[in-house]
Amino acid sequence: MSTSMRMQARKQKLTFSALHHHPLSSTLYLLLSYHHLHPNSPFPGSSIPSTSKLDLPSAGNDNDNEDDEGEVAGFSLEGTASARTNILLGLRMIPKSEDLWREYVKLELGWVEGLRRRWKVLGVNIGSANNEGMDPDTLTGGEGSFGPDGEDARKSILSGQLIIHALNSALAAIAATDSNGMEFRKSLVDMLRTYPSALRSKCLEVVYADLERISAEGSDISSEARFMVLTKELYDRPYDPEKKDEGGVVLEGGELVDAIGRIGKEIRTVAKAGKGGARWLDMAGDWLVSQMELCGDNADLVRSLQILDKSSFLTSSVNTSFLSSPL
Repeated sequence: MSTSMRMQARKQKLTFSALHHHPLSSTLYLLLSYHHLHPNSPFPGSSIPSTSKLDLPSAGNDNDNEDDEGEVAGFSLEGTASARTNILLGLRMIPKSEDLWREYVKLELGWVEGLRRRWKVLGVNIGSANNEGMDPDTLTGGEGSFGPDGEDARKSILSGQLIIHALNSALAAIAATDSNGMEFRKSLVDMLRTYPSALRSKCLEVVYADLERISAEGSDISSEARFMVLTKELYDRPYDPEKKDEGGVVLEGGELVDAIGRIGKEIRTVAKAGKGGARWLDMAGDWLVSQMELCGDNADLVRSLQILDKSSFLTSSVNTSFLSSPL
């Protein structure tokens, strides 16, 4: 047995031993999953590893395709089953673990994306798909890989059914009314917005559907859910394999000004109807001030934002001049 293999075996044994003594530690489940997915890598320095991160090459990378694809070589598809079993065991022990649920979603995303990239490298019947209602990119690759009777299974996997099931399970387990329920949903949205997968938009829609349901309930957290859905067009961008998304606002120029205008109108409409209460006004005011600070060099945008200045949101009743101002 080589030194590398002995080190891997020892690392796994030590992690199993630690997990035996601390079965309610989400960190240990994540570390063991990381070991299965990255068997040749040392444990990450962070206490909560990203178990299935797939980094894309930068746009305009001069490396050849083989080198680019090699950037994901550390993600072991063969270890996915063991990592999945380990995380699901952790979720049985700690069903309210936000870290485990988030990493479970990333694991399923990473597995599907890893399959797609492997098929691309191997040139396995890469073609086009014409399924109604499906993004062709999400069904491309691996035709025939599951045998003559496995085509439906292949399409189900590549269309994201496993990931959607994982997302729905996570959202059901971590209720919005839990102490960190809305923060958990925000963390899912932030993760999905930058995750390199053709299923990004489809997965985001699952979370947005849950947020829209929450916003219609009229509870204390409804305003937060409504605001996350309202501002999504500023931050969401379809997956582009030639770009590495870093998060943040993705619109520019006139598109950004128009989007801010639409959001401002909706803020005023909700405020006039009295649906959001003081929480809605506080969130809107803080958000508008932050946007003015970020976009200070865009005169047109700042003028649009100044119509909805912070002072209009500091009281529970809406300022009359704000409600009557044109957008």
